Amino acid sequence: MLDKVRIATVRAHDGRFTLSIEGAERLWQYLPAPVYRVAVTEEVAEFMMKGKNAMAKHVTAADPGIMAGDEVLVVTGDDQLIATGNALLSGDEMMAFNYGGAVQVRSGRLI
Repeated sequence: MLDKVRIATVRAHDGRFTLSIEGAERLWQYLPAPVYRVAVTEEVAEFMMKGKNAMAKHVTAADPGIMAGDEVLVVTGDDQLIATGNALLSGDEMMAFNYGGAVQVRSGRLI
C-alpha cells in the first residue's frame, strides 16, 4: 500500500507479487523497455485494457527473460502500458507460439 492505494500483493502459495495497475505504472516508468514487457498488436489493445487475456498470436514482442508465472506489463508497440498480468508462457514461447494464452490479464488501464 502507498497512500492507501494497493501497489502489489504477495501471493500466499508462491511468494510472488501481483501488481495492481498503479504498481504496474510505477514499474513501467522505472524499468527500461523491453524489461518485463509483452507488446501486443494495436487491434487487440482495447480488449486488454478491458481485462481480456492476451493470446500468443497477438504478441509482437516479449522480453526473453520472462518466465511463465512472472508478473508482466502488457504494452502496445509504442510502449504504452495497457495492462498487467501473469505470464502463462516464457517470453521466447510467446514469440514462438501462434496459439493459446500468453498473459492472463489481471487489470487493464485506459490510455
